[in-house]
Amino acid sequence: MARHDNADVIRTVQQHYDARSFDCMSEIVLEEVRSQTLLGEVEQHFDLSQWQGVLDVGCGASARNPIFVQRYWGQEAVAVDLSWRTLQKAQQRTNTPLVNASVLALPFCDGSFDFAMSTGVIHHTPDPRLALRELKRVVQAGGGMFVSVYNRRSIYYPVYRYLGGVFRALVRWKLEPLVQWVFIPLYALFYAPIVWLAVKRIVRVPYRQAKADFDDKFLNPYVLFYCLEEIEEWIAAEGMTCLKSGTHMATMMMGFLIRK
Repeated sequence: MARHDNADVIRTVQQHYDARSFDCMSEIVLEEVRSQTLLGEVEQHFDLSQWQGVLDVGCGASARNPIFVQRYWGQEAVAVDLSWRTLQKAQQRTNTPLVNASVLALPFCDGSFDFAMSTGVIHHTPDPRLALRELKRVVQAGGGMFVSVYNRRSIYYPVYRYLGGVFRALVRWKLEPLVQWVFIPLYALFYAPIVWLAVKRIVRVPYRQAKADFDDKFLNPYVLFYCLEEIEEWIAAEGMTCLKSGTHMATMMMGFLIRK
């Protein structure tokens, strides 16, 4: 893409999250992040007692990862998000330092952190490879990273393109009230049982969590999908080691645990 097109993409994604902050947070979400993603295996590969700084890029309104880092790793984090309005909401959840910036141009010196995490973010940028390189830059030698992206081989790929395309068209045609008052409530009815199946028990699923998930999964205007091998090739080409990779969220997401 040309540079001005890149700027257009960044602005479009920023406007989306300004209007629809990703506020997908509950206690069960924290538990699932630990049990179902590679973040639950970080302690097996790194000595957390030696860490002095963790970076979360794309913290969202719920500041889920900074809360996770504090609770399970006993560490403090610095959190970054592209959307200023999102950060204003995140400020109500955490005392973590918050920075308004893009993953494509992080305002930190080289090697500033021991570990960087960016879950479900770089696939919303016009240059995910540059985003990976920026995350690498701000991590010190021997440090680690966790990155997750959408899986092109999952059922979500056609769902986003075709069903999501209908919802995004309704928004463009000024029919967003139909989406907000009909389709999102219907989605919430199905979303809760899906969560129950995933965690193998009945739990309270806040409506705002279902709405945030719908907004993120169907209305986001810019999403890229990748195969496992593509990201692993990027990691190797950047001179890093992929310690482990795998899928989660019913194969919708691919996660990569990386050592610089």
